[in-house]
Amino acid sequence: MGVALETVFLIVELGLLTAAIFFFMRAAQWFVYGRVDAPFVPTPTRYAHIVVEALDVRKGDTVYELGSGDGRFVLAYAKCVPDASYIGIERNPFLHAVALVRKRIAGNPPNVEFRRGDFFKADLSGADKIYAYLLTSVMRELESKFESEFSGRLASRAFTLAQKEPSSIIALGDRAGAHGQHKLFVYDFE
Repeated sequence: MGVALETVFLIVELGLLTAAIFFFMRAAQWFVYGRVDAPFVPTPTRYAHIVVEALDVRKGDTVYELGSGDGRFVLAYAKCVPDASYIGIERNPFLHAVALVRKRIAGNPPNVEFRRGDFFKADLSGADKIYAYLLTSVMRELESKFESEFSGRLASRAFTLAQKEPSSIIALGDRAGAHGQHKLFVYDFE
């Protein structure tokens, strides 16, 4: 067999192996998360002050983060207004466990709580403010839930709601990015 033919077979085998790994990872993600439309992409902690300001977090407020991942962003913005309460909701058991470890390492701040759960099923009525960095499809699926259960301010990084116009749009940086991740869309719900 010639070198060219061996190379072709190697490329085909690598392609099949890559496809099998991808399929396995997606199946495992579905098994763990129950959904495959919300990947873990953390918000850089350098945006914490901007998000807190956009949400107008004040003493006594309760701020939820939907899809709080490993907890780093909740812990970062909880330092900005320590007299408010912060609750991160994450369904991935591994990321939830990492968030709990991060909280412990941060000195176990009493104003931070991490809940393992599905934010589609969570009661949002206890939140005064909500932060989310979720895909457009997820935000649009949550829109009716926001309308019926939530009264307050919502900040969404990069992704918009379908039926509601943002109260403001805040630039998080100068670079546009691939999917608008440099923008923060702020919504007010009555």
